[in-house]
Amino acid sequence: MPDLDILERRIAELERKILGNDVNAKNINTTVTDSLLQAQTMITSALSCRDAITTLMDSMTKLDEFLDPLYVAQMIDVECKMTYILEIHENLKKDYEMLKAFEKLQGSIDSENINKLIDNEERIQLASLKSSEVDELGKTTTQNVIKILVGYNNMMKNIKLLFGQMNLLLSNLESGQQQSPESEE
Repeated sequence: MPDLDILERRIAELERKILGNDVNAKNINTTVTDSLLQAQTMITSALSCRDAITTLMDSMTKLDEFLDPLYVAQMIDVECKMTYILEIHENLKKDYEMLKAFEKLQGSIDSENINKLIDNEERIQLASLKSSEVDELGKTTTQNVIKILVGYNNMMKNIKLLFGQMNLLLSNLESGQQQSPESEE
């Protein structure tokens, strides 16, 4: 402990030389030891972040290498490239044929009629909406007609049954009248 006391006296003497003789009268909140501790803490935190920053900088150089267009050319072997091309050869042929067909059809795509369609897009859209409305109206009308026809069929069936019952009653009445004259004799 005597070494600690000697060290404290030396620090106090340095504080007096730097800050003046009457340290307490100036009401200074931070002492030299506090400042040194704070500086040491900041240096330590800076050094601890150094590893993370170094890692980040290393990854940035790797990223620069990956973004270099010549990096991929250096990385892939020529034999691998040839093998890959041979594997996708059939797909490349199909793609080429489709490209040729598209180029042939491109003239019709750029035709005047297609351009007219594009120019009249609003009118075509309005006609499509009207067509949808007419279609809905047609469906509603068809459903109403079906309901009316079902009602008509039911009514005709009921009338037929009523006429059948009337015919039966009339037949019974006629047969009853024919029997009565015979019974009178």
